[in-house]
Amino acid sequence: MYEKTINRRRPRGTGSILKKGIHFYLRVRCNGEEKHILLTDGTNIPVTTRKAAEQVASILQNIAGSKSVMELESFVKVAKLRTVKRIRLDDVWDTFHTLRALDMAKSTLNVYRCRFNHFLKWLHSYMPTVEFTYEVTPEIVNAYWAGMRQQLTPCAINNRIATQRHIFKVIHPDQPNPFDHIQSLQYQRTNRNVVPSDKAKMLLLALDDVIAGRKHLDGMRKLQELRDYKTIFMLCLYTGLRISDVYNLKWDSVDFKRNCIWTVPMKTQRWDPERKGVTIPIHPELRAELEYQRRKQPKTCDRVIGVELSSKQMYSIKCRCNKVLQRLLCPDALGNKGRKPYSVHCLRHTFISNCINNGVPSEVVASIVGHSSVEMTHKYTHIYDESKVDAINSLDSIYQVNDDNIGTDDKLYDLLTKLKALPAGVVDLLLQAVAK
Repeated sequence: MYEKTINRRRPRGTGSILKKGIHFYLRVRCNGEEKHILLTDGTNIPVTTRKAAEQVASILQNIAGSKSVMELESFVKVAKLRTVKRIRLDDVWDTFHTLRALDMAKSTLNVYRCRFNHFLKWLHSYMPTVEFTYEVTPEIVNAYWAGMRQQLTPCAINNRIATQRHIFKVIHPDQPNPFDHIQSLQYQRTNRNVVPSDKAKMLLLALDDVIAGRKHLDGMRKLQELRDYKTIFMLCLYTGLRISDVYNLKWDSVDFKRNCIWTVPMKTQRWDPERKGVTIPIHPELRAELEYQRRKQPKTCDRVIGVELSSKQMYSIKCRCNKVLQRLLCPDALGNKGRKPYSVHCLRHTFISNCINNGVPSEVVASIVGHSSVEMTHKYTHIYDESKVDAINSLDSIYQVNDDNIGTDDKLYDLLTKLKALPAGVVDLLLQAVAK
């Protein structure tokens, strides 16, 4: 027996949905004949829920106006191609990677893959019976979100939810997204910290002590490795280069005769290959460090720091540089969860802020660091308190009264006013002295 299910919101004349067992059918009438069409998804698998049946039937509404069997079959064929896709969770990443691999950087794709694998691992342990994307419900997402709140920071939770929402939006653009109802957690946002001048000096001096053996740093045993860290930090502080650009810097790009570095940032190569590179003058302290590295390295070495690295090795090196920076500048914050006060990218902010606070025009700074617009440079700029104090103190000259600009009549009036305030005997003595 067929069981008829009623949906009063369906348009009149678009057929009705029948259910037999666990399968759903769309019943329509064509040329006086009643047709029952099995409702399936894009992979020809019969739908098993009323909601999915309604979604498929809404796409098949055009067949209600069919006037022949051939027209009916053509409508069904086209509609099946437009039906909701049913993707297994294990195939989600491959589908997403195929659709977005050309639009996203490799590092971003790696982060997305790690976050999705984290969600997939949690889902297999929380509800092993879920196999397809349409089975991921808002209730499951709520459980995933609640579990993360006990382990991760609000910033990390927001990033993971945004990643899953984007992945589901790409693979199912016409489907309700189970992550859309999750609101971002509010938290105190912290900007990238600028390394003060005294701490930057302390950083380089501490590395000198470690290299000389006067100070111990866990995990750092090779002398050349320690020297490389100092060169990395000095390049970031004196040029504003990103850590990836520092590791890809070749000796051919360092011109000691002209005292400058010419390079094309990796971000520029990826997004705007037609743009030219940047030319950075070499600071005297950085020049001495580079000349030392050139003397110590073999002549066959073509890179300033180490050898060519893959994307995974680059990420590992970046993490190690961050740990060295944090151990030397803020050892007390290593055991705390959340974002650490400093990272290697903070040195880029430090370089830009130092230039702006010392009066270098924003256009010049943008050309040095490779920004496409001055607005981006302003986002990297941190105004120091000393610059604010100097700006306020400069207002004194605007309101300062200059005695030379006071008129003669005003001076005479002030003198008479003072004389009137003196006793009468004193005024007479002054008049006699003036007469003599």
